[in-house]
Amino acid sequence: MKNNLNETIYQAGGVRSAIWFQIIFAIKALFSSHELAFQLAKRDIQATYRQSFLGILWAFIIPLMTTLVWLILNGSGFINTQSTGISYPAYLLSGTMIWAIFADSFNAPLDKTILNKAIITKVNFPREGIILSGVYHSFFNGLIKLVILIPALLFLDISPSASLLLVPIGLFCLVLTGTALGMIITPIGVLYSDIGKALPLLLQFLMYSVPVVYVYPTKGVLSRIVDLNPLTPLIVQTRYWLTGQSLSIDSSFLVSVLLGFSILILGLVAFRIALPKLIERIGS
Repeated sequence: MKNNLNETIYQAGGVRSAIWFQIIFAIKALFSSHELAFQLAKRDIQATYRQSFLGILWAFIIPLMTTLVWLILNGSGFINTQSTGISYPAYLLSGTMIWAIFADSFNAPLDKTILNKAIITKVNFPREGIILSGVYHSFFNGLIKLVILIPALLFLDISPSASLLLVPIGLFCLVLTGTALGMIITPIGVLYSDIGKALPLLLQFLMYSVPVVYVYPTKGVLSRIVDLNPLTPLIVQTRYWLTGQSLSIDSSFLVSVLLGFSILILGLVAFRIALPKLIERIGS
């Protein structure tokens, strides 16, 4: 690891510069810490699977279980799904996998910050590297899911098409949006463990506000919720590309990407401004 990282001193009350200075400093810190972030991500990935019998299959098992539950409910007639354009198992499996990638990136900023609490208080380094390590980890998990998902879709009669080339764009935007939202709650989550415990519940509610396991509703209250949810275009468009249903890029997708990028900048500034207080509270 190189030792040419710029020295940054985090002090309570020391962050009083203008917002745009904070944005520039945060972006510079992200670039300067990419090597450190890669090493942290590599360490965390190895630690995750070192003592696991099923290893990387855990990246696939939880979405698969969700898929099986909804297939059973659909098969028993408990729920009634309309036409999805593709087989319901393929629709369900692709949706739950894409959502799992978003959920990983949403959890990563808080998980990584808590995991590296001891380092944060004792070693001086660009703390944005912790956020970036979470992004790398999320991309790794997403790649594993894709490697397993694509053959599964072939088995479900989904033929590969040129739209598959656009899937990385969709997943990249999903990971950045998830990371941005995760960063917003990280300062509070580090101080109060209740936030971390409530995240799985929050993600469940969020998942049902997006057409992951059900068909895009066209009427009723749920239809309005789905329409207003900025995550909807990201999930729907990425699934279209993954299953070859569309090669185009919807304007609502671009709006969601722009919103996600704005939240990402806001999250970086919030994380940077809150960091001195966090270090003070963690170290006390």
